[in-house]
Parts: sequence; C-alpha cells; structure tokens
Amino acid sequence: MTLIASYITKYGIIQASDSNLTNNTGNAGFGQKVFPIPHLNSSLAYSGIYTINGQEVDNWINGFISGSFFTVGSIEEFTSQLTDRLNNEMRDHELSEITIIHIAGYSNIENNSHAEHWHISNTGLLEDGSYSQAEANFHYSNDFNSRLNINQRALLTQFDNNPLNHQYYINGFPPGRISSVVIKRTIDNALNYIWEQPNWQFNRPNNIFEFANIVRLYFDFVIRLFLMSNYNALYIGGEIQTHLIPVPQDLLKE
Repeated sequence: MTLIASYITKYGIIQASDSNLTNNTGNAGFGQKVFPIPHLNSSLAYSGIYTINGQEVDNWINGFISGSFFTVGSIEEFTSQLTDRLNNEMRDHELSEITIIHIAGYSNIENNSHAEHWHISNTGLLEDGSYSQAEANFHYSNDFNSRLNINQRALLTQFDNNPLNHQYYINGFPPGRISSVVIKRTIDNALNYIWEQPNWQFNRPNNIFEFANIVRLYFDFVIRLFLMSNYNALYIGGEIQTHLIPVPQDLLKE
C-alpha cells in the first residue's frame, strides 16, 4: 500500500507520502503520490492501486487536475467530481484494492480563506485499526472545514497560541500507519523535552519548512522499520514526498 498524511498547522498545510510502488511479491519501482492542485491552493495525496482505468496513477491524476481547472471552482467540487470519475472509470480489479485519497487546502469565499481536508475511499476503518474489505464504489467525507465548523475554526486560533499544536490525518498500510502514530507521539515527546532545555540552542519550528522537517522525521522512522522487516516488499519506503501550502494572510479564524 503506502503511507499518506496531511498536517494542518499554524504555518500552513503539509501533505506527505512515501514513494515506493509494491505488489505482493516485491518492489515495483517508484511513483508520484503527492500532487499539487495550484488553481485551488490545495494538493492531493494518493494511497492505493497504482492504476486508474488502466493508466498509471501519476498520468491519470495529473491529467484530471489539469482538466479540473475548467470544470470546478472549489475543493468540494473537485472532490465530488474526482469521486464520480473514480466510480465510472476504475476497472473491477482496480476496485478490488483499497484506495484512499486525501485532498487538503485553503478555499477562498467572499475574500476569506478557510482550511479544508477531505478524503475519498472505497473502505472503512475497523476497531483494530485495519481497513474493511474494498467496496465497489467510492465515497467522500469532509474531515476538516474551518468555514462550516466553528470548533475547527477555533483550532486555528489555538495553533497561533501554540505553534506545535496541529491537526493531522493519516492513512495507509495498517502496520505502518499504526506504528507511525506511536512513533509520532514518541518523537513529539522527545522534541518537547529537547526544546525545553534552557541551555540547548535547539528551536521549535518557526515556519512551514521547519515543520515539514519534523514530518519527514516521522516518515523516515517508519521507512527504516520496513528495512528491518519480514514483509515481501517495502510497502512504505523510498524518497519522502511533500507538498507545502503556506497559510494565506486572509485565513478566517474568528
């Protein structure tokens, strides 16, 4: 499968992924899994089978993004249209595999920006952290929307008060995803201890690029775990891909 994650922070939105392509017998190369959507100030992270309608995912998604410039005007419309296209074009063997897509960015409505996170999937999350069997159709959900949800809008102010606070969403190969949550918690505790030492000159992240460095720490740890595993392939591995969307100056927080 893979590992994808989205982080909503004081400094902006960060999406990240590994880059390995794998099957049940071994590694199958590398591929693009994080895709900028410039005209919507957003991006997309992809986890799942690496073909759509027989085409490699990077070609299909980049083509969809280019075409969406003319057909959609919002992140929600983009998400809805992408879901419809997946349902109409994915072949039976492609639908039999679990696919999960994150879409995150800043919408702009009436001269104010709002943070949004959506996900598209053909599965559900079970109590033990694994996924339910792949379904024959995709659905989408809105996980974060600071325009419509006043509690999530209030989180943006909390991020200003403590830049280490953030909201994140993570999906992918279950053992890797669950391990990543444990690793993130441990790394965060360690970094907080280091940053609180008055005589040590290590700084908390002061911008989106420094926050992305911490995200890479999370991913790098998981990737190195798979180098010491008995899996048939490095289901999470390769170069770490990221896309950074700086916070707009007109982000509405009150």
